[in-house]
Amino acid sequence: MPDAATSASTAPDIDLLDAPCRALAEAADAVGEAARHASGLAFGARLPAAALARG
Repeated sequence: MPDAATSASTAPDIDLLDAPCRALAEAADAVGEAARHASGLAFGARLPAAALARG
């Protein structure tokens, strides 16, 4: 006879995962922007503008 712990659904609850996933995506975007900014400061005019373009 299964108990509540073993019979509970193991499928992830989309509503519970939405907020943390959005927060991680925003943090990753901020890290990317910071890296582009740091590259611009470090390399300056030695890099073509297209190399620092967002995307």
